[in-house]
Amino acid sequence: MAQKVGGQAVLLDLAGQPVHAFPEAHEDLLAAVAGEIERVRAGEARSVTIDRNDRVAVLPIGPLPAGPVLVVSGETAPVLDASESLADATTLLWLCWQVRAADRDRRRLRLADSQAREAVLHLLMAGDRSGAGRVAAALGTPLPDPTRVLVAAYRPRAGTRDALMRQCSEIGGDQAWVVPCPVYVQHVIVLMAVGAAEERFRAFATGRDDVHVGVSEVVSLRETAAGYEQAFHALAETKSTTVRYARFSPRDELAVLLGPAGRAWAEIVMAPLRDHVPERAHDPDGSELMDTLGSWLNFFNLAARQLKVHRNTVAARLRLVERLLDCDVREIGTQARLHLALRVLRCPPSVGPGPQQESMDALLSGAAVQHWAHQQLAPLLTDDARPLFTTLLTWLDNNAHVDATATALEISAAGVRKRLQRIEGLLQRSVLHGPSARHDLWLALRIRNRQYW
Repeated sequence: MAQKVGGQAVLLDLAGQPVHAFPEAHEDLLAAVAGEIERVRAGEARSVTIDRNDRVAVLPIGPLPAGPVLVVSGETAPVLDASESLADATTLLWLCWQVRAADRDRRRLRLADSQAREAVLHLLMAGDRSGAGRVAAALGTPLPDPTRVLVAAYRPRAGTRDALMRQCSEIGGDQAWVVPCPVYVQHVIVLMAVGAAEERFRAFATGRDDVHVGVSEVVSLRETAAGYEQAFHALAETKSTTVRYARFSPRDELAVLLGPAGRAWAEIVMAPLRDHVPERAHDPDGSELMDTLGSWLNFFNLAARQLKVHRNTVAARLRLVERLLDCDVREIGTQARLHLALRVLRCPPSVGPGPQQESMDALLSGAAVQHWAHQQLAPLLTDDARPLFTTLLTWLDNNAHVDATATALEISAAGVRKRLQRIEGLLQRSVLHGPSARHDLWLALRIRNRQYW
């Protein structure tokens, strides 16, 4: 329009602010016709032309008052000479405006749906199945129970998470609950009904080279957190091998093996957190501190994403945890002990009176626990894997710090990471990234060597 009348054209939004203009300098024009713009926005005039040469037109875009407004100023030709073009332009602009508004509404709805689904996932991870079910029912999509938890990841620069979510939704249909991972931006989490949907996901992953998929065992919704960890470990296997789709390889769970005696121990270990009552109403209570500790032990520096709080908030809560438990959470032995205690408390309690408190030595000295420790380490206890076993020992002795491990082994940090990735392939467990098997491996080594804290 500006070119047709040899002048200027400005489009104003619902608030009267310019959103598009040609040429960009338009302040003088808008100041000169400010009164006419307000008349049009208020619905007092269908269109306005001013000055004796009919050089300026102010037109509403659409049928309603207080809508978009088009201002056109001609210099080489009167704007009325372009009245047909103005009519066509306002019609086209109104259609475009409606399309953009619909796109914005669609994005807002997608964001709201994504956030609601993430809230459901958070409730499930915290063990609140009834709360998660109520939110899911409000969204009109039931949660599959029992379920398999699936974690799908796309290769960087090979796609987007939105595209992966759409594909997972199409594959799963009404048999899957698809959620963007709140921690890893390249991951999508799927709660999948047991049945045909799994074969469709398997075909999807094996038919392409830019997507990796890890799948848990069949778990109840109450066990969603455990299912997620299983799927995450299975995903690590796909990234260290040529396999694109992997199902979790089950082993005994140490927290379950410890039984009621382990629960009695865990309750004593976590009592200072569980029973903590804040001095001020806005300070974290015991439940928040335990959630924060559990998230940090799983995701470390990414815990703030999962908890939806600032990283400084996480750091402050961890300092309070250290004061209450009188420990240093940066030390991997402490991490392993606290991680085990939280996992034990996550297991359903046994019926009947609990046993008396046993020492940690007694808890970890049973035959079943010894067998568990051997299972964790068996793939590394061969002559061929000896350098990898040495790397693992050194890494854990250095509190899982890659740079310190590289210095101790006199190799590069990249070399340490490559060895740890090979260990992930042998163990079929994630080691470098959380949820990590590092705590189980630390415990297995101490049990194997009869060394307890």
